[in-house]
Amino acid sequence: MQATTFDPAGPFLTLLSPDAQTIQWKNYLTQWTEPVIRRVTASIEKPMLIAVPVYAAALVLAGLALLWVGRGKAGAASIGAIALACVSFGAAALAFPIKTEVKLPGQTTPDAEAAHLVISGLLNNVSTAMLANDDAGFAAALAPFVSRMHTIEVGAEIKRGLSVSLPSGARARTDGIVNLRVEQISASNRQPNYQILATWTAQVSGGHWGHMHRRAITYRGLVDILHEGEVWVLDGLTILSAQPAS
Repeated sequence: MQATTFDPAGPFLTLLSPDAQTIQWKNYLTQWTEPVIRRVTASIEKPMLIAVPVYAAALVLAGLALLWVGRGKAGAASIGAIALACVSFGAAALAFPIKTEVKLPGQTTPDAEAAHLVISGLLNNVSTAMLANDDAGFAAALAPFVSRMHTIEVGAEIKRGLSVSLPSGARARTDGIVNLRVEQISASNRQPNYQILATWTAQVSGGHWGHMHRRAITYRGLVDILHEGEVWVLDGLTILSAQPAS
């Protein structure tokens, strides 16, 4: 009789008989670490800055003030004020290339590199949550990184759009996320929310009757993220497409 044992390094085949009734298993995973949900704390907010010629603007204002003062004077005082105003305008022209960055008020938008860090962390957490064997365990795994307002919707979309079934009907596990690419970043009307359009490839595997199946699947999806305190959480997910990686 054939028996198979499975672990992340397996499967391992064993032949059982009346004279050999014991399955022996050896742990090859000497440096194995159990996947865990991790807090996504990447700082992705960068202030929106505008370069302003502060010094030139100050000199122009000073020149205008001198012209205004010179209007009320006569003789040498008026000429002196106008001369100083001309000097001020000339200095402003020379100082114009010198810019000072000023932070604009309102919501900022993360750049592609920073958004990549957040999406990568959230997708790795999704892969770990999908290892749960029951609904209660799955919901508990989602809680640390999915917004409380949308846990049910996000969980349903994960199961619908990201689950990969093996020929046996069992669900494959995700071994890694590769080729993640951020296509578009949009600010949401609900601050501090952002919607990110991204593509990524999931490397999945699973055992089936003594065989190990491995696949690579490329996904494209809309990922809504929300800043809650110091961490980033998943606030929405829509899988737009899933196809075998080329």
